Amino acid sequence: MKVKGVAIVLMAILLLATPVMAVHTHGKGGYVSVETDGFDDGYYLVVWSNSTSSGLAGVFGRLYYVRNNTPASDVIPIYTSMSAFQTAIASSKIDNAQKEDNVYLVVWKADDDYPYARLLGYDGSFITDVIQLDNENKTDYVGAGYGNGYFIAVYEGDGNEKLYYTVFDKTGTITDHGLLYQFSGAIHYTWKVAYDPVSGYFGIFLRNKDGSNYDASFIDFKLTSDGKLDKSSIHVLQVLDNKKIYGAAIAPAQGGFVIAYETYYKWYTREVTISADGTPTLGDENGPYYRGYRAYGGASMDFVDNGTKDYIIFAYEDLESDGGNYVVVVEKLGLDGVPLDGDGSGDYIIAESGKNKRYPAVAAKPAHSPEAYIIAWSDTSNGEAEGSEYLPDFTEVSETNQVPFFSNLAIGLVAVLGILWIFRRR
Repeated sequence: MKVKGVAIVLMAILLLATPVMAVHTHGKGGYVSVETDGFDDGYYLVVWSNSTSSGLAGVFGRLYYVRNNTPASDVIPIYTSMSAFQTAIASSKIDNAQKEDNVYLVVWKADDDYPYARLLGYDGSFITDVIQLDNENKTDYVGAGYGNGYFIAVYEGDGNEKLYYTVFDKTGTITDHGLLYQFSGAIHYTWKVAYDPVSGYFGIFLRNKDGSNYDASFIDFKLTSDGKLDKSSIHVLQVLDNKKIYGAAIAPAQGGFVIAYETYYKWYTREVTISADGTPTLGDENGPYYRGYRAYGGASMDFVDNGTKDYIIFAYEDLESDGGNYVVVVEKLGLDGVPLDGDGSGDYIIAESGKNKRYPAVAAKPAHSPEAYIIAWSDTSNGEAEGSEYLPDFTEVSETNQVPFFSNLAIGLVAVLGILWIFRRR
């Protein structure tokens, strides 16, 4: 074999062995949500909504293998009766002993402006039919959470000033529903209901109040052991007053919560501690988080159990420059809401030339082995829901997990060809 021929073959093998990019296009969609069962041999579920009239309208999902980042199912048609918009998702991962224990709650706003929900099993099978949560109160935003053995869906209605709730057990049986709280002015950004197992309280962070400026409020509450709202446990804390607020996010933080809000095009974070009786106390403001030209309202955060020092993973959208593209900025925060690197300019940037990455959603897999993050977003340049899975150093999982066949083949063939070449020269 000629040396030139060997070189050509080696180049071809090395190309085959090059890691593939792991960003998935889940489907056409404007809003995207993500959760996981929390196990290395388990799955994560990406859910997206579509408001087109091309036969793809509704809510869809797809399972992917954790720490492998390849599809584990076909597209799951969760809801196909009409177009859909805002979505939310929760999983029972904090109570799971194995992946088969996991249940997902998916909530969405449909084209008729009413809130709907459906429960799915760990493998994407349907536990319930589609459930209309309310036939009197139309909504703009929906949220979902899990804790104390129950799922909870929230949505606003009655002039968008009242926050309603529905509680489910893991079989899909409704155990309670009604009015959670009435705010002054329209409610926005209730995508997540966080649960802190240390205090036993659920937390919601939202924007409220009509007019040119807004308030931001935190509300916490408990569920009873039989899945009822404990109305005596409700506490409300005003976080901001009379501000320009266009985004909100929340995550549990072992005895409290971390909240994030976008005001005047910059993101800030704060710790909210919960006393024994549930009274919330607001910590110092951290920020601004300002990487590019101006940050907008899309953001998500989740608690990361890494087995040693727990933290928060925070993803928000930003403009890379005046008139530039939208990017997703990812930041690691301590449980006090302070950036772990002390910088606040972003630990990782998800960007693509000529593309707009918006409305990020993030879910963390606990550290049975090193933790991983599943980050999804809407690419508004092409109307597609996208996402990928990342390791703690923000390496895409595909770069280490998806190419062992080609990598091992390459090493073996390189060795064989090297030996042949040596013998050929003798």
